[in-house]
Amino acid sequence: GTAVANASLLFLERFGTGTDSTVYRAIDSFSCSPQICAVRCSPKSEPYALQSARRRGAFLHREASMAHPHIIRFRRLVQEDSRIFLLMDFCPSGNLHDAIQRRVFEGDNGKVKVAFAPLLDALEECHRLGIYHQNIKLSNILCSEDGSHLWLSGFTYATTDETSPNYRYLSGPHVSPESLQRVPYSVARGFSTAKNDIWALGIILLGILTGSYPWTLADCQVESFRKY
Repeated sequence: GTAVANASLLFLERFGTGTDSTVYRAIDSFSCSPQICAVRCSPKSEPYALQSARRRGAFLHREASMAHPHIIRFRRLVQEDSRIFLLMDFCPSGNLHDAIQRRVFEGDNGKVKVAFAPLLDALEECHRLGIYHQNIKLSNILCSEDGSHLWLSGFTYATTDETSPNYRYLSGPHVSPESLQRVPYSVARGFSTAKNDIWALGIILLGILTGSYPWTLADCQVESFRKY
């Protein structure tokens, strides 16, 4: 495999691909004992603003992961050849989307309660620290093979701002209605980053329980949300 960071990081295989990054399984030999880790890699020639967001998100992820066991542990950041590599603990069973596809939670509300409660605690701890995730979705929640443990991940867009006017990266069924740009009062005043996180986690809970989202976007122009 390919090695970077003075050969201290050896890539083994591609594990997943997201909208703005690729995740690899790798061996991190930076410490005395080499360990398997997950590496989230940014694209080449990424805009400076997004690289800055990744570095800020990495700092906030590290701070949050030291505070709660259900936030996936952040290891270190490596920057080389205009690319950013974010190293964290490896979860071989994948994310919550994979678990729902495997029907891990189907018909077992008790398992959902046991797994989801610590995730709520993890988000509460983030907010207590003044860290707001802003990109909570199925692919950013890692899941154990049996569905008994969930871990929050994917802090690229995390912020310490209690309100935000930044709408450009928000999309999908998990996004709160007030954070959508076409809502007049949110454009004028920004939206609550904490409430946006809480809304997202609530929609994800619905997804776990029912196997699907109730709408594609929380917008009155979308019929399913308008009926709600």
